[in-house]
Amino acid sequence: MSIRTVRIRDNSTGKLKDATLRSELVPLDLVRIEGEWKDTRLELVKKRIENGVRPEDIPQHWHWDWSKKALLLTEGSLFRASFCIECDGQTQGALMFTTAGHYAELEPDRGRDLVYVDFIETAPWNAKILTDEPRYGGVGTRLIKEAVLISMDREFRGRLGLRALRQSVPFYEGVC
Repeated sequence: MSIRTVRIRDNSTGKLKDATLRSELVPLDLVRIEGEWKDTRLELVKKRIENGVRPEDIPQHWHWDWSKKALLLTEGSLFRASFCIECDGQTQGALMFTTAGHYAELEPDRGRDLVYVDFIETAPWNAKILTDEPRYGGVGTRLIKEAVLISMDREFRGRLGLRALRQSVPFYEGVC
């Protein structure tokens, strides 16, 4: 396991705060993350529905279960890995990626290797689609930045690939 310090924005103060980036997660780590997030995710989705939010404004990933994704780490584990950001004793975001079997689709890099983002999620208390007052900001961007750094390290020149949920397209196009 690799651990290092990264910075995310504490929305209560507007200032950057030290957080921990943990890589080389094992399946039990993903089970733990799901345990941290599940009840809050479901409660926030329930509140949104009770408040009359349109179905298209419920997060498309609300049903994700990181404990089930843990099985993916055991299949093809040489090429699949994940990492997370922790702060204040809780996981603030997680990303699972693959380093083999996916190739760039856009020119001029069509056909070249890339890091493929299988799943990325910020903790439910940080998700703007779930709460009007996210605790931390910049978690998703920090996760993507780390994936780019992994791509650079693998000599993929920063190439990333993913299939974005429709609701997430503005994040990837406008923020990342």
